[in-house]
Amino acid sequence: MRKIALVTAFLAVTAVAEAATVGGVDISDKTTVGGQTLVLNGAGLRKKFFIKVYTGALYLPSKQTS
Repeated sequence: MRKIALVTAFLAVTAVAEAATVGGVDISDKTTVGGQTLVLNGAGLRKKFFIKVYTGALYLPSKQTS
């Protein structure tokens, strides 16, 4: 339950920011794929024990809250 609360809080903070840095990786606030502009909707870091495995970002056509 605590992990869910932390992830939710993290996503809320990154939604406010224009761009993000997660796990030392700079994530832009917008990107273009196939001629369509997408905006950053959230980002996170996957860790296994103490190793940073990967950083992921979700880009959508417009901001979503659900």
